[in-house]
Amino acid sequence: LAVKESQLSPVTGAETTTTAPSAPAPDGNAEEVRLVVRNRLGLHARPAAMFVSTANRYQSEILVVKGEQFANATSINQVATLGVRQKDEIRVTAAGDDAQEALEAIQAIAEDNFGEADEVIVELADGREF
Repeated sequence: LAVKESQLSPVTGAETTTTAPSAPAPDGNAEEVRLVVRNRLGLHARPAAMFVSTANRYQSEILVVKGEQFANATSINQVATLGVRQKDEIRVTAAGDDAQEALEAIQAIAEDNFGEADEVIVELADGREF
């Protein structure tokens, strides 16, 4: 990667450092909700698409945070990359004029299990499910 960094560096020979990004600190106007993802497959394609579609209806800057990772809530690729699974807790933050409305809409779809029916899972004594 050092060769590629030197090719992309704006100043020849300039040192570059790579640090893992951290979630931007919410400003004083940011709102936040914590959600536990209940659906069996987590935020897979359909729920993630619904999440992103809902976030895109608002002008606020919306982030979703899982542990140390964060994503722009309006990007399907970023949200899917978080790997949110069943029972994971996520934080959703929003900053902007319609932040409260955005979070209420996201919380509503999460409470509705992202439009997916709850599946009845039967666990057998040997750990298998059907």
